[in-house]
Amino acid sequence: MIEAADIVAMLSERVSKRDTYQPKGNKQIQELIEYLFETIQIFLSTSSFEIYDESTLDQIDSSDKFSGNESQASEDNQELESEEEIEDNEEQMDSTEEEEENDDKQPTRKFSLDYMKRVLDYYDEVDQNGKHKHSWKSVSHRFTRIPHRQYIVRFRDYVSRHGSKHQKVHEIDSYVFTMFKEARDQSLCIHDADLQRWAIVKAREQSMYEFDASNCQSIRNADEIDSTAEDFVNAVRAEMKNYSSSEIFNTDQVNLNDLPNLKSFSLTSFYYLTDRYDTEILPLFRHMPNLEELTLYIMVYDRTTFIDGTHIYNEILVHLPRLHIFNFYISTCPKMDHLVRHLSKDDIQRTLINNIKYQPVDCIVNSEYKFPQCHVFSLPFMFERLDDIGNTFPNIIFNHV
Repeated sequence: MIEAADIVAMLSERVSKRDTYQPKGNKQIQELIEYLFETIQIFLSTSSFEIYDESTLDQIDSSDKFSGNESQASEDNQELESEEEIEDNEEQMDSTEEEEENDDKQPTRKFSLDYMKRVLDYYDEVDQNGKHKHSWKSVSHRFTRIPHRQYIVRFRDYVSRHGSKHQKVHEIDSYVFTMFKEARDQSLCIHDADLQRWAIVKAREQSMYEFDASNCQSIRNADEIDSTAEDFVNAVRAEMKNYSSSEIFNTDQVNLNDLPNLKSFSLTSFYYLTDRYDTEILPLFRHMPNLEELTLYIMVYDRTTFIDGTHIYNEILVHLPRLHIFNFYISTCPKMDHLVRHLSKDDIQRTLINNIKYQPVDCIVNSEYKFPQCHVFSLPFMFERLDDIGNTFPNIIFNHV
């Protein structure tokens, strides 16, 4: 029987000496010390930690320890027989796969993909002779949540498919919620089509090519939603008094879906800055699926981030699959103290090159004033104005400026 004080003393020595530590005791004690040492290192190197397995400090039963050729041969035979049993059961388990996928009580759903990988890594460890380093008793002792060996086959199948269907759907749900929250934090308009698009994009990453984003909607907290909607309508009506009817444009209710024949669109504003780019301009591009030519000249202020190539792709180009001509100049002028992410010229140039493939692009970043400015534009430059560029003039010939 190992005394707890001895374990603590050896672990303390292992932590203090690190690479110069000389192992003491038998193999089981050494494995225990190394396991505890690795666990401590993980805790020290991470800001958060989730524990999935239920490990104990008890020694593995002495019956799990083998010595001599006869005992080793016995374990080898046992491992071979167990492997054959798993293979024999694999076909039977596959036949019940579909039933279990539809069963809310599917037992493997309580295991994360990371947990499954750690089980398989431990189970598959071999020594220098190619023999299993850990018997099934060792595996079941370390990972006490696994009831029997057949779970190894199921884990291996799920890992090869990057997780079970339930786990993939959970990741899709989390991704869509994250995208929704980020969009709302930026006061962007969100439609059902956006939720479906985000879900499908994530599903393709998960190799779920049969996934189809549903149109069905489930309503929770209906009374709260109705109350919030009523408050919103009242607030909008109060704000509308400050504008004429010609200045009010509701992108959610006008029939913009009737623009499938629109092939070319131009929006230029040479003399006015706008703070409604995200709320009133971006939603327009979601209703022009067949657009082939787009021209933009926009100066935007009061944003918290610069408009770069990643933004242009995710918020504009992804909605225009047929676009092949894109001439643009977009200037962002946020307040310095409102800027939450300040990208350098090289950073922005990299996002432009990686995301916009139609023609050459360039940018100018001017951070000398209280209001830093970022200009992104296509080449050759097709417009007649280029304001507030500071003294960082690019090595480009501007024929029209």
